[in-house]
Amino acid sequence: DVVAEIFKEFPNGQTPDPKGIDDVVAKYATKSNSKWKLKDEVERECTEHTFVISQLCSLAQKAKSSSFVGKREQREFLENGQKLSDIATYTNLDELASIYSEEQLTRILMIDTLWIRDNEIQAVFEVENSTGFIEAIMRSSNIGRNIPKFMIVPDRRLTEFMRFNDPLFVDSFNENNWKYLTYEDVKLLCSSRTITLDKVSELAKSR
Repeated sequence: DVVAEIFKEFPNGQTPDPKGIDDVVAKYATKSNSKWKLKDEVERECTEHTFVISQLCSLAQKAKSSSFVGKREQREFLENGQKLSDIATYTNLDELASIYSEEQLTRILMIDTLWIRDNEIQAVFEVENSTGFIEAIMRSSNIGRNIPKFMIVPDRRLTEFMRFNDPLFVDSFNENNWKYLTYEDVKLLCSSRTITLDKVSELAKSR
């Protein structure tokens, strides 16, 4: 089932070597009675990641913007039984086909959350709950430097984030209009009655 799902999500040249899939699955799950079960800590992290994305969609609505949730995240469930696809304004980016090529859109579709207004990307949000920070930079590389980009970092990973000094990451972060927010920052924004993109940018920090 895992292999079938991966081949469906990552066709053609994106398909990984099946031999390595068992090793990757073992990193996140344990085998029980010939079935795989997510490790408790992984399940908690997935729930946290999903919740923060839902908060970003709510903030988009407050900011009078539309929201898009990445293709991989759309199927994730919130505690109330809703999927992220149920709360996002858009589940595809067909309206941006005149701006970006098909190849560019394939990568943009993997970004955690976008704010969209007047058929243009207004802001990029990547929630780095447990994944590598540099991967977010790569996914957003097809979006213009003028568009604000925000990396959402769990408070527990802030020290790790600030110490991550890979030259490619640091240069790309600084040159492509990135700032960062913590989960507590997002929580603070959610407590505000009114939200604007400027307000998000003012709270966000540069590296």
